[in-house]
Amino acid sequence: MQNQHDRPRTLQSNYKNSRRESYVNTRKPHIRLRCLYSSDFRLDGTPTVKCDVLVLDATYGAPSNVRPSIDAVHEALITLVESSLKTGKPVHVFGFIGKVQEVMSFLRRKGITVPFVTSPRMYRVSRVYEKYGFTLGEYYSSEGVVGRKILKDDLYIAFFSPFERTYLKGEFTRMELTGWLFGKPYVERSKNEYVISYSGHSDFNQLIEYAAKCDPEHVITDNARGGSAIKLAEEIEKRLGIPASPSP
Repeated sequence: MQNQHDRPRTLQSNYKNSRRESYVNTRKPHIRLRCLYSSDFRLDGTPTVKCDVLVLDATYGAPSNVRPSIDAVHEALITLVESSLKTGKPVHVFGFIGKVQEVMSFLRRKGITVPFVTSPRMYRVSRVYEKYGFTLGEYYSSEGVVGRKILKDDLYIAFFSPFERTYLKGEFTRMELTGWLFGKPYVERSKNEYVISYSGHSDFNQLIEYAAKCDPEHVITDNARGGSAIKLAEEIEKRLGIPASPSP
C-alpha cells in the first residue's frame, strides 16, 4: 500500500508553506474571510481589492494566451474601418454584447459619423448602455423602417452577435471580434474579412498581474467557463509564490 508521504504533490493537497497554512487556518469559524470573485473582467478600469481568497477567471489562463495591448487593437480597428468606408464599403461587425457596445463607443470617439445599424436585440441592449453613460451616436434597428433603408441605400456600420445570421447582399467588410486571437491585433481571413483580437476578458499576463495586486492568501482558478484553470494555478504559484488551486 502506498504510504501517504509517498503520494505525488498536487496543487489541492500540498499546504506545507506558511501561506498555505494561513489559508487553512482561516477556515476556523471565528475568523472572517474576505473573498473576491472576479468573474470575467479586463484589467484596465477594474479596481484592485485586497482579499484573503481570490476566485479568478481562468478562461485565458494559459501562458500562450497573451494579446496585444488594447491601444494596438484599437489602432488596427480604426484603420481597417476607415479604409473600408473610404472605398465605399459598409462594415459588418460581429461580436458579443458588451464588446460590441465598447466598439461602437470607441468608433464615435474616433470621429466615425456614419449611421450604425444593429440587430433588434443589440439595439435594445445598446439603449441600456446609453443610460449608463455610453455615447453611441446615431443607430437604428435593422428591422426598423429607417434601419432597413440605411442597409439598402447608405454607407453604414452594422453590428450583430456571432450567432445572428444575416442575409444582406452587396459588398461589405466583415469583422469578427474574438478573444482567441493572440500575438497580433488582427488577421486577414480572406478578402474583406478580418478577425480582430478584442475581448472583455483579461489575458494571461493581466490575470497574473491582478492576482499579484490583490495579494490574497489563496487563489482558486475558476474553470466554470472552460479554459486553463490548472495551468493558471501552477503559474500563480510559480511566479507569485501564492498558493493556488483549480476549481473542478
